[in-house]
Amino acid sequence: MPLLEVMAVFAAIMLDIWWIRFHWPHFWIPLLAFVVSTHIARGETLRSLGLTSAGFVAGLRAAWPYVTLAAGSLILYGALAGTLRPISMQIAGKDLFLYCWWGLFQQYILNGYFLNRIRQVRDFGEPHRAALCAAILFSLIHLPNYALMIAALVGGYAAARVYLRYRNLFLLGLAHGLFGFLLFWTLPDSLTHHLYIGSRFLTW
Repeated sequence: MPLLEVMAVFAAIMLDIWWIRFHWPHFWIPLLAFVVSTHIARGETLRSLGLTSAGFVAGLRAAWPYVTLAAGSLILYGALAGTLRPISMQIAGKDLFLYCWWGLFQQYILNGYFLNRIRQVRDFGEPHRAALCAAILFSLIHLPNYALMIAALVGGYAAARVYLRYRNLFLLGLAHGLFGFLLFWTLPDSLTHHLYIGSRFLTW
């Protein structure tokens, strides 16, 4: 049953990205309602999903040095390559804020849903295997943008391992939002294709 849930939601997300959103832009509402209903049916709580403050500080201390190093590397690359996008501090702050909320939602789907369900499947409960499977699904969602697929695979796996240890989606949402913003700010559109995925990538 958990595996069927994962595959059904994954298929619905892919259909929405490639086709449904252009005909029914509010399809995400019943899809999210279905996902939430599965949490209720299984008795999952905000704490078990990682939507409380528990684990935030410990996870921040452990992961943020690596996040800072990776973020600094992107900024340095953009500065040396001359690919930093010319945007004002006001727009940058607004974009970063929005990216963090969008990052929280994506981390909720990746970890709060995909990873938790995959771990309930026999033969996939081992942390490394479950994290890798969740990261692969997350990467495939970013088809056919190969740059984002690579970032989603590597970042998704790392996020899943951090989640399994500290179980805090807010921490991961902040990190995701930061990297999403930095990919947009530091790398050229010729590489990231304006962060578009699905059919929007093909028509951009």
